[in-house]
Amino acid sequence: MCTIGLLKIEGIFYSLKNIIKKKNTFDEVIGMGKKVGFFLIIIISVYLNFNTLAKTMISKNYNETKLLMPKMYFVNEGYIYYVSENDGLIYKVRVDGKDKKQITKDRVFTDGMLLSGMIMDGKFIYYINESDKNRLYRINRDGTGKICIAKRSLDISDGFYLLNGYIYYFSGFNFFKISIDGKEMKLTYREREICQMYFNSFKKILYNNYIYFLQRDGIYKIKIDGTNKCKVVSGGIYDFKVVNSSVFYINEKDLCLYKDGKKIVNNRILKDTGYEWIGNFDISNEYIYYTNADDDMKIYKMKIDTKEKSIIGVKAASFKVNGNIYYIDSVDRTGLYNTDLNGKKNYEIAKGQLLYIYEVDNDLIFYSTYPEDENDFYLGRCFVVQKNGKTAFELN
Repeated sequence: MCTIGLLKIEGIFYSLKNIIKKKNTFDEVIGMGKKVGFFLIIIISVYLNFNTLAKTMISKNYNETKLLMPKMYFVNEGYIYYVSENDGLIYKVRVDGKDKKQITKDRVFTDGMLLSGMIMDGKFIYYINESDKNRLYRINRDGTGKICIAKRSLDISDGFYLLNGYIYYFSGFNFFKISIDGKEMKLTYREREICQMYFNSFKKILYNNYIYFLQRDGIYKIKIDGTNKCKVVSGGIYDFKVVNSSVFYINEKDLCLYKDGKKIVNNRILKDTGYEWIGNFDISNEYIYYTNADDDMKIYKMKIDTKEKSIIGVKAASFKVNGNIYYIDSVDRTGLYNTDLNGKKNYEIAKGQLLYIYEVDNDLIFYSTYPEDENDFYLGRCFVVQKNGKTAFELN
């Protein structure tokens, strides 16, 4: 299985809590920076794009197809529901930072990464209960009606997912399927095919009735009914997106951007600072936005069909496009900024020792800052700020 909390290299498992903090720690473990760098950037890219993956995903052609995956927070009806990095409990807080309330008394399993945590669907929250042998629980959003829905202990490195109203999880080297009230169901061969792909992949995207999976040797896709499995891209891939049935990705060999196997940007997207990787790409309204590591991490944009390029100009370590461009400057990492799509209007939203932007969700920006304790997880403390910069607070 593809472990998220643990990284398996040459038959040995290493804790990501420790090795992801500094690249040279990887080098000490492995003694070979390139091999380690691949897995490091895979984990970071998944971490920074997990919101894109973990939201409710509806297939465009089949409205009944819904895929949900665990994450550390969900936004619903003016509240943020989240797993606290301090005590592992689930809380809710208003989007303005007020009216914080505790939902669970149980510790939710989390290895400090946003890919673990909980799933929220409708009125229910599903979570791995670390206080009860990592069994799967369900609770109402208001904190009532807690029940255990899976008696087996889950393989915590793989977690679980919800597809079309059924929950799939991995335990004791086997796949299992249950209803949302805990009734065990028989897995079909095709459902096992999807489980096999899911629990062996770093990133998943649902698009037009297919699920795309990022694995160690490339990108695969399989139909939502478990048929038509095929390999889309071969080789090491750092991150990918699917737009209009085309696959855009960063190639591990040269760090350039590709579309369906053809290079479309000759510049490196990512930069190795010596202790971390910075940079990313995003796609919005027929334009690709990307950081140019060969031009001091400036953001560029390119029209997908004509390949016409222009320079936004701002320098970014991490950014997201959502109406405007929201970015963390790559110079000193002390400011979170908002600029228009041409880089003309630019103003500061938040300050701090900043790391990465996780997501822009409607009027909210989720981002991370450096941890207070250097022994804490490298990708830092989770904050949220309104787009207008009025309210910023930590999800703790």
